[in-house]
This record gives sequence, C-alpha cells and structure tokens, in this order.
Amino acid sequence: MRPNNGAITIYQPDGSPVVLSGKSNAKWRERIGNAVPPPAARAIGEQILRTLILNALGTWEMCVNGIWVRTKYNPKEGVLS
Repeated sequence: MRPNNGAITIYQPDGSPVVLSGKSNAKWRERIGNAVPPPAARAIGEQILRTLILNALGTWEMCVNGIWVRTKYNPKEGVLS
C-alpha cells in the first residue's frame, strides 16, 4: 500500500516513487511544464481563466465546451486519434 500524505507522488513502472535530485527544482518544474502539449496547456489555461472570471462575478456554469482530447486509440499506428 502506498502512503498518502496529501502530496502527489509519481511512480515509475516498477512501482518505486520518482525521487527528484539536486538542490534546485527549477529544471524539474521546467520539464514537468514542458510535458503538457501547448494546445492542451492553452485549453486548460483558458478554462481556468474563465472559471476565475465567473467566480469574480459571483456565478458559475456547467461546462458546455467540447472535449479537446483525443478519445480513440489506433493500434495500427500506435497513436490516439
């Protein structure tokens, strides 16, 4: 059983936790940030901004946006489509 202390823990395929080494985490933050494709990052940012604006106006909405991720896996090509 994996401990849960409220932090997000990333595990390797063998089940061991990923341990970041070094005194600065700037490079790791950069790598993690670069792991999100730009179109996905933009869509996430736009939704966060919209949510913050609506919150500031004292309202909210159910999401009516289309799903912006690919939903089907093509095993012949080995990619999502």
